Amino acid sequence: MNHTQAWCWHAPGEPTQLTLADLPLAPLAPDEVLVANRVIAFNPVDWKLIEYGHSNWQDGQVPGVDGMGTIVALGANVSHLRLGARVAYHTDLRHHGSFARHTKVPARALLPVPDALSDEAAAALPCPGLTAWQALAKLPRLHGEALLITGAGSSVGRFAVQLALQQGARVFASASSRHHHWLKQIGVQGVADYRDPDWLATLQAANGNEPFEGIIDLVSSQQAESLLPALGYYGHMVTVLGRIPHNPLPAFSHCH
Repeated sequence: MNHTQAWCWHAPGEPTQLTLADLPLAPLAPDEVLVANRVIAFNPVDWKLIEYGHSNWQDGQVPGVDGMGTIVALGANVSHLRLGARVAYHTDLRHHGSFARHTKVPARALLPVPDALSDEAAAALPCPGLTAWQALAKLPRLHGEALLITGAGSSVGRFAVQLALQQGARVFASASSRHHHWLKQIGVQGVADYRDPDWLATLQAANGNEPFEGIIDLVSSQQAESLLPALGYYGHMVTVLGRIPHNPLPAFSHCH
C-alpha cells in the first residue's frame, strides 16, 4: 500500500476548512505499524490545534491524536503483533495523525482492543483516559481518602471518577445535573451541580465538613486556585486545564 486518503490542514482556522486529499504513504520504519482506521476521535486538542496551529505543522498536516482500527502492515522489527488485530492509539502531534484512512503508529504506542469493546468506545479512550490516569497518578494515596473531582461529567472526568473509585477513594463530584444519577449509581458519595452557587459547600457537607485530601480540577486554573482552601494541610491539587501560576496561600498556613 503506497497511498491513502486524509483530511489535511493548511492554515489556522476551522475544522470545516480541512480538505480531503490523496496522500502518499512513506515506508514503515522498523518499529512502526500501519493501522487502517475504523473510527477516529475528535478531542479538544484537535480542534484547538486546527484553530491555532502547531510549531511543527506545515501545509498538508493530517490532524488527529486518537483513532482505532486494524493492523494492516508491520515494520521489520515488529514481531509481537499480528495483522488484523484491533488496536487503538494516541499519536505524536508532530507527525500525521488519525484523520485519515491509514495512520502510521509506533508499535509501542498501540492499545489492544478487547472483543467486548466497541470500535467507538475504543477510539474515544486514549486521550481522555490517559489524561485521567495521569492525573490520578500524581496523587500519593487514594484508598479511603476524600477526593473532589470537578467537571466530573466530562470525558476525562468520567474516566477519573471510575478509576478513583476502583482504587478505593471516597469520591465527591461537581457536574451538570444530567450526570448526577449515573455518578450516584456508580458510588460517588456526594454530587453537586456546578451552577449552584453553594456547590462546594454542599460537597464539603457531604464529606462531614472535613477537608479533601485531593482535588482534580477539570475546569480552569482560576477555579483550581479558588478551591485550595478546601484542601487539608498536606492536600494535593491536580489541575488539567492550566497551571496555578503562583502560591496564593500565606506562608506557614498550608503545605499543598
